Amino acid sequence: MPMAVPAMLSAGVSVGIGALTGATYAGTFLGMSGAFGYFVQQTALFTALGYASNALSPKPRYSGGASTGYTANTLSSAAPSAYIYGETRVGGVVFYQATTGDTQYLHRAIALAGHEVNAIGDIYLNDTKLTLDEDGNCTAPSTYSGKVFVSKNLGTDDQVADPNLVSAIAKWTSDHRARGIAYIYVRLKYDADSFPNGVPNVTAMVQGKKIYDPRTEVTAFSDCPALCLRDYLISSGIADSTEINDVLFSAAASICDAETVDLATGDSQSRYTCNGTFSSDIAPADAIQNILASMGGMIWYSQGKWGCKAAAYTAPVLELTEDDLRGSLSIATRSSRRDAFNQVTGIFKGAESNYVETNYPSLRSQTFVDVDGGQESELEINLPFTDNSAMAQRISKIALYRNREQLKIRGTFGLRAMALGVGDIIQVTNSRMGFSAKEFEVVDWSFGLDSSMALKVDMTLQEISSAVFDWDADEKSFEANNTDLLSPFYVPDIQVELSQAYRVVNETVTNVLLIDTSSIQSAYIDYVEVQYKKSNETEYSVLGTGDLGRFEILNIDTPLVTDTTSISYNVRVRGFNALGVKGQFTAATRVIEADTTGPSAPTNLSHIISGNSIYFTWSASPDADLSHYELYHSPNYNAIFGDGTATKMIDKIARPATSISFPVRYGTFFIEPYDKTGNSGGTASVVIDQSQLPILSNIQTDTEAPTFGGTHTNTLVFDSKLLLDDYTTAPSTGTYEFTGYLDTGANRTVRASYYVAVERQLDSETWDSMPNNWDSWYGNWDSWTDSGQFFGDYNVIVYIMATDVDAGGGTPDWTGKSWVVSTGNINGRWFKFKAVLTSSADGVTPLISELDGIVEY
Repeated sequence: MPMAVPAMLSAGVSVGIGALTGATYAGTFLGMSGAFGYFVQQTALFTALGYASNALSPKPRYSGGASTGYTANTLSSAAPSAYIYGETRVGGVVFYQATTGDTQYLHRAIALAGHEVNAIGDIYLNDTKLTLDEDGNCTAPSTYSGKVFVSKNLGTDDQVADPNLVSAIAKWTSDHRARGIAYIYVRLKYDADSFPNGVPNVTAMVQGKKIYDPRTEVTAFSDCPALCLRDYLISSGIADSTEINDVLFSAAASICDAETVDLATGDSQSRYTCNGTFSSDIAPADAIQNILASMGGMIWYSQGKWGCKAAAYTAPVLELTEDDLRGSLSIATRSSRRDAFNQVTGIFKGAESNYVETNYPSLRSQTFVDVDGGQESELEINLPFTDNSAMAQRISKIALYRNREQLKIRGTFGLRAMALGVGDIIQVTNSRMGFSAKEFEVVDWSFGLDSSMALKVDMTLQEISSAVFDWDADEKSFEANNTDLLSPFYVPDIQVELSQAYRVVNETVTNVLLIDTSSIQSAYIDYVEVQYKKSNETEYSVLGTGDLGRFEILNIDTPLVTDTTSISYNVRVRGFNALGVKGQFTAATRVIEADTTGPSAPTNLSHIISGNSIYFTWSASPDADLSHYELYHSPNYNAIFGDGTATKMIDKIARPATSISFPVRYGTFFIEPYDKTGNSGGTASVVIDQSQLPILSNIQTDTEAPTFGGTHTNTLVFDSKLLLDDYTTAPSTGTYEFTGYLDTGANRTVRASYYVAVERQLDSETWDSMPNNWDSWYGNWDSWTDSGQFFGDYNVIVYIMATDVDAGGGTPDWTGKSWVVSTGNINGRWFKFKAVLTSSADGVTPLISELDGIVEY
């Protein structure tokens, strides 16, 4: 039990972040003795000296240990128990383990807290959250499905032994109840693939201790820091319930959980919460300090009771004037340089950091740095019981601004001051000091007798203002109105420009959406976040975060030239300031344009005929996205590319090649370039006259026009012309096999070719039926006498089949022979031809007026 304090020497001193002003408390503890007096002295000394010295020598950040409880699994049969206040993710002490099934199963009982908890929530293996069915079996993720079982025990006083553990382990009986210990029983089934790194770390989300609320006289779960502090003082033995000033603790609790703070996101949260864990072997001063820090508060002992106050402005309770003075006033207009700081940093731990100690955004005031002569002084305020960065920033900002309220007075006052206590805000009016109802906070209070044995009250007062506690407080209130420190909620607007570019990466064309971000107040932007989606989608995806500048979305969907539906992307960007406050989204939309530009036509196409081959050479198309060339041939000397007479001879002549060899033949050759998105470019052509070919003495011709008396498949003859029978809906294909065959009298190699005269037949003569882009049409308006222009949506290819097998009596046997394109050299005695008519447009057919198959030898 704590020791009593002599009533006549009762005193009050503030301890906590609220006292971060460099104040000293010498003489405050007169009359305190024993363990209790030593504890209060050590707590005050830690606060008055430790935090003040942080300005020049920041305290090193802790990592694990008693102050943070158990974040991993510790194997021990006698380890300190853990306190859990609020809700947090914790590990625990493995106080029992065994194996069964020839070591196939590992059983572990993991103690989470040395007291009853309100709830045990999600279970994690390492950093993976498990999905458990109602029986405790893991069903997801699949890696652990069927390999993990968990049961939960809340640590009630009447807790029974875990039936699952009793059933699994003979040595664990119904007498092993672990009453008052919150724990989980975990069973792991060995699987090398599921647990490649050995036994995983098991953690749990826990709603911690149920605590008493003097406002409602109900014991229930709460994350209110003032109530958590009250509970710790009593449960640790520092105080009993009669030594708690429940009026002050209730007022602090209402500040913490009844008041809300609006956030930049539009949400709101309780002003302060306490969510964390520590082990029972932590120094009480450290435990109290950590809880106090979560509400930026102070604690004191006065007149036999503990009192506390949360960091919030309260209305003045009394005005003191010159009539209340019982001696002179001493005044300090500015704290020593050693006690000042102009930036705050520290850690917090919560869901945002995956419950790993992480720095919250630091707070730095350039104005305060300038006031301090350009010398930067940092205070590290670690907040292990604050579980979100917004609240951590709010607490650190109060500490920073409060430190700049540097006017401090100390004096002796009359009996009216007996009604005051540490933490009270009062008004002081003193004409000689120039004070007119100026507000001060009582940070030190004691009473005694003066030389005439009259009662007196000695107090130390620190200037204070309501703006210290405003989340959007302006620094002008603290440093002679000489600052332009912006509101922590201020985030400038972001400007967004979208553009589109094609790039060739590893021989692949990538369509890139370029996102250029900027701000006219870029100095206030710490980083930006870019999100995007296709316009027909509902959810945005996060592209990433980074500095202002260019972001890129690679491989965006790109429409084809023939697509009737456009593709567009929505992009939105928002900025974050140095405190992590989000700005408003700036949105932009970009309609993605199809790549419609083909490569430039190759130039300087020339040829050399050597023996039975033609060697073509040309100058390359200069386009960066050039993919390849295709070689076409038409038997006609006056062919125009796209008139339906040209047949593709070579599918792909890959860059950087600029030459190709091909079997000799006459007619028109075309080189057509393609880019990497499939666009064709302008063609180069060259005509090979028959006179240029090696002279052959014999020529046979199979002429089909005008009767076209051969075999028809989806073709017909109309007005002495051959056309498709059904070509209403594209694609359409028809075949015409020539009437007879050519006989050269003996097996020999012949030069095969064909001649075709073809034009385009369009049934519907309307503007809407005109294909392609108008800009790509040949000629001019005056030359458009009909719709039979060269649109490349029809074609005629003539094939040849050869055989030297005599079926008897000079009759050819075609069994097992194949059709090949009728251009080039082919071996045989008998030769027959067929024409294949194709159309890629509705209502369009080739219209053939002349059709010859030719062999020369």
